[in-house]
Amino acid sequence: MTSGIITILAMVGFAAVVWWAYGPNSRDRFKAAEQLPLNDEAEDVSARAGGSQ
Repeated sequence: MTSGIITILAMVGFAAVVWWAYGPNSRDRFKAAEQLPLNDEAEDVSARAGGSQ
């Protein structure tokens, strides 16, 4: 009985995480996050170029 309840809670928790990760509200946040490494690299390059002038 207890293992069944734990299994159901785990399934509900997994479904909640999947909904959070792939839900429509997360798309904009993840689009912004995927650009962060590119933005940092561009700032580093421009800082180095500006410092050598």
